[in-house]
Amino acid sequence: MLKIFSSGKEKNAKNNFEYDIMKYKLANDALGIALWDMDVVSAYPVNSSNKIKYSQEFRHMLGFSDKNDFPDLLSSWSDRLHPEDKGRTVEAFASHINDQTGKTPFNIEYRLMLKNGDYRYFHALGTTMRNSAGVPLRVAGALMDIDEKKQAQNQLMIMSSIVHNSPNFASYKKINGECLYVNPAASVITGYTENELRDDYLGSLFDRETAKQISEQIIKDLLESGISNYEAKWKTKGGETRLFAGTSFLIEKDAFASIASDVTEVRKIETEKIEALNTMKSVLDELDAIIYVTDPDTGEVLFMNNSMRRHYGIDGNVDGHICYKVLQRDVDGRCDFCPCHKLDKEPDSVIVWEMMDPFTKRIHRKTDRYIKWPDGKTVHLQHSVDITDLIHTKEALEHREKMLGNLTEELKIALLETQEANRVKDEFLSRMSHEMFTPMHAITGMAQIIKMLGIPDNLKEYHDEIEKASQHLLMLIHDLFDITGRKDGSFRLLDSAFSFDEMFKYVTKEIESDIAEKKQTFSFDIDPAIPTALIGDEKRLAQVISHLLTNANKFTPERGEIKFSAHTLGEDNGTVTMQMQVRDNGIGISKEQQNNIFSIFEQVDGSPTRKEGGIGLGLSLSEHIIQLMGGKIWVESEPGKGSIFTFTCKLKKG
Repeated sequence: MLKIFSSGKEKNAKNNFEYDIMKYKLANDALGIALWDMDVVSAYPVNSSNKIKYSQEFRHMLGFSDKNDFPDLLSSWSDRLHPEDKGRTVEAFASHINDQTGKTPFNIEYRLMLKNGDYRYFHALGTTMRNSAGVPLRVAGALMDIDEKKQAQNQLMIMSSIVHNSPNFASYKKINGECLYVNPAASVITGYTENELRDDYLGSLFDRETAKQISEQIIKDLLESGISNYEAKWKTKGGETRLFAGTSFLIEKDAFASIASDVTEVRKIETEKIEALNTMKSVLDELDAIIYVTDPDTGEVLFMNNSMRRHYGIDGNVDGHICYKVLQRDVDGRCDFCPCHKLDKEPDSVIVWEMMDPFTKRIHRKTDRYIKWPDGKTVHLQHSVDITDLIHTKEALEHREKMLGNLTEELKIALLETQEANRVKDEFLSRMSHEMFTPMHAITGMAQIIKMLGIPDNLKEYHDEIEKASQHLLMLIHDLFDITGRKDGSFRLLDSAFSFDEMFKYVTKEIESDIAEKKQTFSFDIDPAIPTALIGDEKRLAQVISHLLTNANKFTPERGEIKFSAHTLGEDNGTVTMQMQVRDNGIGISKEQQNNIFSIFEQVDGSPTRKEGGIGLGLSLSEHIIQLMGGKIWVESEPGKGSIFTFTCKLKKG
């Protein structure tokens, strides 16, 4: 609004303007509208220090009482503007005052901070008195509290957005059938366009007769109670039939809203749950155990199987009856011994207890717990087993337990005696192996000296037999010594740098005479990738290879074949994993013998008439050595088809 006065009339105009404001104040006080007016400083119209007059209603709207806590300064108002609104509001105020044409209105909504720190929405209007040149002289305006209206608008916008973006079918119709609105989801769900649905969605989704019946029923329910709930099968534009559950409710006297959701899958799941429940009940009915299920809140019986009905002499279906009235008869409330008392406090617990039935005099062991029933509800399940006969045999069981206790004591004594005997045996073997070392070293030493001095041809054969027998006996003594060391924990690996090739040459040299004696063919395959220098226990590795080659020689007939191979499997951080194998075409080993072949003192042929010697220590020691080297050993064999002994071990690169 633009008011222009000539300079001679400005004083009267100003008085008239003030009179108009006075009348306007009286009217707005009655309407609850706050007023303000301000003299304009021409140099800077919008100045925080400008003097401005606020009505008492203005202050009261913001929670203030007088000028002391809300001074007549422009800053009292501008400093309380919401940070998000302040810039545009002050700019609009300045634009209105500075527009000398008077065409820029001051009509704006913004938020102001109340005295308690809360913000409320207000609507502000303003008009300016100007001189003949359009220069602003004085501005006045009104302030209205629109917070509740604004909040309602915001809520309406939110609800409208929810409905518009809802995945469910939503519509707004007149009672006379005119459709005013359908949301986008309605089109997605049905396949029809929004225009098609607005024209006649009942006619689109149903045949005419069904559409008429549904429409009449909805209108009838709305007029009677203001709401209508229904389920109906809709046929989409694509021809698919889906089940929908809908609710319609009055919005105005002649208009209502409808919301519907696809419950096809939900009803299918509910049907499946009912079928699963019926199947479960059928299975439980066939069990001999006594089973029943109740609602823990009401005590209502949800299921009781045939065994329980027979046990309690109950005829017919008691589902829906209160459990204690069915089972205890003269009880008016939940039984004192009812396990639900404890399960209510500890719902995840399982309670096992025993009770004698007062009617049948039979003792039952009961197990109670809370479980999820197929319909999703938490229920109380009790499973009972008649243990009367077990209780009656208690004395017999106790007597048997006593006898078993006595037998256990006897077995403990026998075990201690056996352990003591084994200890004495181990000590004897340890002493004997030590005692035999000295004379055996003397015999082998003297045999070597005699060989060095020269042996007559007629005595050479005898000397060779002495040397061979003494070497065999010395190896047995070493094995016995290793076994005792393994048991007392003194058996250790001693790592040192060595050459695999040199070690293998030494081993083959030890047995080459035995192989030649039986005219056997010996071949070997050494992987050239094996490092030249390795670090490990050379002696123990040689001992394992020697044991395997010696066994192959012993159990392979004359002119048989023995093969040895050694390969690397890989390297990790300087550690080489090797695999070695000894293969022969000897007598072979049965499956039963393979199960125990690595046990101590076990032999392929343990009979007194066996052809080959040995006491069954070599393979057991070999397995122990290989395990200490981080590997494993195994055998593959069939009787008459020879044997394959394979082992792995880990050695460091030198």
